Amino acid sequence: MFKISPAMGSRVAVARPYKVKKPKLTDAERKALVKERKEINASQKVAKRIDQEVLAQLSSHAGVPLEQAARILALANQGDSAARRTVRGAREARHLETRIRLSATKGGITIEEARELHNRAHAGDESAKAKIQEIRQKHANQTAGADTDFTNLSKKD
Repeated sequence: MFKISPAMGSRVAVARPYKVKKPKLTDAERKALVKERKEINASQKVAKRIDQEVLAQLSSHAGVPLEQAARILALANQGDSAARRTVRGAREARHLETRIRLSATKGGITIEEARELHNRAHAGDESAKAKIQEIRQKHANQTAGADTDFTNLSKKD
């Protein structure tokens, strides 16, 4: 393409930008690309809203990076059954760890002993189940006694 430059009084060649032709996508490829973009956007939105500790726990339970864990969580929120199973498994593991920690502190035993006790109880060992129940009942009685002592002290004043 040529352009006339008034200052030069003659024609000057002007370079045209080179256009790169994009390959045409099939309908299936286009749909897959759109679906992937939606998943990425959803996982980014979920990552902003969710507790980062939960995301880290899901990541470690599933053995995937944090970004992939956010994507799994987004898919679970969209109804994907495999993602829901993964999130449910991570939630159950998190709750088990909480119960183990509570049993350890209430029973005055180590975390490892409490974990072993809960694993045996989960496998069906009746003595382990009874021991966990005993720890819980003992702690409940102690806290109930402390509550009544506190209320009795406030009534005397």
